[in-house]
Amino acid sequence: MNNTVQQTSLDAYRKLVIPTLSDSQKEVLKVFETEFRALTNKEVSEFMGKPINCVTPRVLELRNMGYLRYACLKVGSTGKNELGWIITPKK
Repeated sequence: MNNTVQQTSLDAYRKLVIPTLSDSQKEVLKVFETEFRALTNKEVSEFMGKPINCVTPRVLELRNMGYLRYACLKVGSTGKNELGWIITPKK
Protein backbone atom coordinates (compact mmCIF):
# COMPACT_ATOMS: atom_id res chain seq x y z
CA MET A 1 0.00 0.00 0.00
CA ASN A 2 1.29 3.44 -0.91
CA ASN A 3 1.43 5.74 2.15
CA THR A 4 2.46 8.90 0.33
CA VAL A 5 0.15 11.88 0.37
CA GLN A 6 -0.01 14.37 -2.46
CA GLN A 7 1.19 17.88 -1.61
CA THR A 8 -2.14 19.32 -2.71
CA SER A 9 -3.87 17.10 -0.16
CA LEU A 10 -1.48 18.23 2.58
CA ASP A 11 -2.00 21.88 1.64
CA ALA A 12 -5.78 21.47 1.69
CA TYR A 13 -5.58 19.69 5.05
CA ARG A 14 -3.46 22.47 6.54
CA LYS A 15 -5.83 25.14 5.25
CA LEU A 16 -8.69 23.35 6.95
CA VAL A 17 -6.90 22.40 10.17
CA ILE A 18 -4.73 25.44 10.97
CA PRO A 19 -7.76 27.65 11.59
CA THR A 20 -8.99 25.01 14.05
CA LEU A 21 -5.77 24.98 16.06
CA SER A 22 -6.05 26.49 19.51
CA ASP A 23 -4.35 29.81 20.16
CA SER A 24 -1.70 28.10 22.27
CA GLN A 25 -1.00 25.55 19.51
CA LYS A 26 -0.68 28.37 16.96
CA GLU A 27 1.66 30.23 19.31
CA VAL A 28 3.97 27.21 19.67
CA LEU A 29 3.86 26.50 15.93
CA LYS A 30 4.78 30.13 15.24
CA VAL A 31 8.00 29.69 17.26
CA PHE A 32 9.04 26.80 15.02
CA GLU A 33 8.05 28.73 11.88
CA THR A 34 10.07 31.73 13.04
CA GLU A 35 13.18 29.87 14.20
CA PHE A 36 13.08 27.04 11.64
CA ARG A 37 15.65 25.00 13.51
CA ALA A 38 15.50 22.10 15.91
CA LEU A 39 14.18 23.23 19.28
CA THR A 40 13.66 21.40 22.53
CA ASN A 41 10.55 21.90 24.62
CA LYS A 42 12.69 23.86 27.07
CA GLU A 43 13.98 26.17 24.33
CA VAL A 44 10.43 26.83 23.13
CA SER A 45 9.40 27.49 26.71
CA GLU A 46 12.23 30.00 27.19
CA PHE A 47 11.56 31.64 23.82
CA MET A 48 7.89 32.12 24.70
CA GLY A 49 8.51 33.03 28.33
CA LYS A 50 6.02 30.37 29.43
CA PRO A 51 6.38 27.42 31.81
CA ILE A 52 7.49 24.20 30.16
CA ASN A 53 4.31 22.44 31.34
CA CYS A 54 2.35 24.83 29.08
CA VAL A 55 4.57 24.07 26.07
CA THR A 56 5.14 20.30 26.27
CA PRO A 57 1.50 19.26 25.73
CA ARG A 58 1.17 21.64 22.75
CA VAL A 59 4.34 20.22 21.17
CA LEU A 60 2.95 16.71 21.60
CA GLU A 61 -0.36 17.71 20.03
CA LEU A 62 1.40 19.33 17.08
CA ARG A 63 3.59 16.24 16.65
CA ASN A 64 0.54 14.00 16.66
CA MET A 65 -1.09 16.25 14.05
CA GLY A 66 1.99 16.02 11.82
CA TYR A 67 3.16 19.63 12.15
CA LEU A 68 6.34 18.78 14.07
CA ARG A 69 8.73 15.85 13.87
CA TYR A 70 11.78 14.53 15.71
CA ALA A 71 14.96 16.23 14.49
CA CYS A 72 17.82 15.44 16.85
CA LEU A 73 19.10 14.80 20.33
CA LYS A 74 20.54 17.89 22.01
CA VAL A 75 22.50 18.32 25.21
CA GLY A 76 20.52 20.70 27.41
CA SER A 77 21.79 23.26 29.88
CA THR A 78 21.69 20.66 32.66
CA GLY A 79 23.89 18.29 30.65
CA LYS A 80 21.02 15.89 29.99
CA ASN A 81 19.95 14.81 26.54
CA GLU A 82 16.80 16.51 25.26
CA LEU A 83 14.79 15.77 22.14
CA GLY A 84 14.82 18.41 19.45
CA TRP A 85 11.77 18.98 17.24
CA ILE A 86 11.48 20.74 13.90
CA ILE A 87 8.56 21.84 11.80
CA THR A 88 7.54 19.30 9.19
CA PRO A 89 8.68 20.62 5.82
CA LYS A 90 6.28 21.06 2.95
CA LYS A 91 7.48 18.98 0.04
